[in-house]
Amino acid sequence: AERRAEAWLERLAGEGETAVIERRYTELDSGCYRYTGAICLNGVDSPIEFTLRLDGSGEIASYSRTDSYGGYVGSVPSAKSTADKSAAEKALAATVSMELYWVSDGEGGAALRYVPAFARHIVDAQSGECVDMDALYESFGGGGETPLMMADSAPAESGAGTRSLTEVELASVAGYADAMDAQALDGLLRGIKELGLDDGFAQASASYSQSADSGEIYCDLLYTKTMTDDELYGFTRESYDEQLGYGGDMTIRKYLRVDAKTGALQSVSTGYPLWEKDEDTAADTDTAEAFLKQAAPAELKKSALCTLSGWDGGTVWAQKEKGYFYPENRLTVTVNAASGTVDSYERVWDGDVTFGSTKTIPAAKAAAAYIGALKLTLGYAAWPVAVTESPDYAVYADYGYTWVEELRLAWYYDGTEEIAGVDAVSGDVITHTPDGAAYVYDDLAGREDKAAIERLGSAGVGFDGGAFRP
Repeated sequence: AERRAEAWLERLAGEGETAVIERRYTELDSGCYRYTGAICLNGVDSPIEFTLRLDGSGEIASYSRTDSYGGYVGSVPSAKSTADKSAAEKALAATVSMELYWVSDGEGGAALRYVPAFARHIVDAQSGECVDMDALYESFGGGGETPLMMADSAPAESGAGTRSLTEVELASVAGYADAMDAQALDGLLRGIKELGLDDGFAQASASYSQSADSGEIYCDLLYTKTMTDDELYGFTRESYDEQLGYGGDMTIRKYLRVDAKTGALQSVSTGYPLWEKDEDTAADTDTAEAFLKQAAPAELKKSALCTLSGWDGGTVWAQKEKGYFYPENRLTVTVNAASGTVDSYERVWDGDVTFGSTKTIPAAKAAAAYIGALKLTLGYAAWPVAVTESPDYAVYADYGYTWVEELRLAWYYDGTEEIAGVDAVSGDVITHTPDGAAYVYDDLAGREDKAAIERLGSAGVGFDGGAFRP
């Protein structure tokens, strides 16, 4: 089947293109063979990927490429670099910075690890310029993502290992007598002023569920309010009038999950009927902190506003232990800048973590180990350009585009996504667990099919979480 796939890929390739199969799958439900990989251009790497599916007879079931829709403008430049390779390597090495913080070891403990700060630099292989690609995309307003219709609109999910309880079950669950009813929880939630549950919000529903793991009982509550032009929550009047003119639903929905026994707030999310906002202001950390003093006072005392790369937006409080952040225990809050109320809240916290040694190697040594594990690669990279920069692209302005992407030859580090960081005590480079790693369970004792389940697990077929749940 793979030889057949290679033959098809050769026929489907354009001039100067070579398809390289990187991953292989057998689709048990459809009987198809699926191959994914990268398209090399002029013999070097490119960001273009493909997916090819063959049916049982070796004929094409489907074929697609990531540049099939909204591809790259312009022609493919030469694959010959005029920038000096060693100079590019030095320039990229100078951009590497390491952050030291606690990372879970997966066994109830945490170890200090040097993690590369989130940044993506490449060197233009023609000009030799070293460019921060994230900053470049940000200058154009982001990486081409479509604005979401609703901010934080996803309802609080019960999650794996939970189930809704019927009235009969609720009456018989051990300990349910200690759980508060929806009216009592409503009084607690309305008492947290930062939630903004004013008289306009009505409790639309309340459902209970029990965790299969811990036995804890949660209540998921939905509050709704009709948005009026008196309070737009930071959205533009133009978008309000447009939505109203279309006869659209003007309901604000606020989802809250609460521990039904203690009343402790677990999560908040808010869905708005509009999507076009006025210019956002800076994060209101004072309101967020005041909210956390009520929602998670014990955790807040152990936390600080997180300054780590990727977490430093002024909305995340992470546990700080022995002077270092442990971001896997965190409190995340988003405050609506216009109303001053909490739009979203998430508590991710494990109180039974054992923290390891703080005797660490220097950051420079960790950075050298990280750089040594990477590979300098010459290949094509997607590059955003303003439509006004070239007469050839000006036509895109007629369709509302302000920028498009072209391909440029560049030097960059390959394999960054495969490296998790450097152990801060031993200095060992740590790689991400590859797909297909073994699944191990702790609830198979005495089962006749234990050997078969473990054999599947060792081949990467199974379930996360350490339990098979037979």
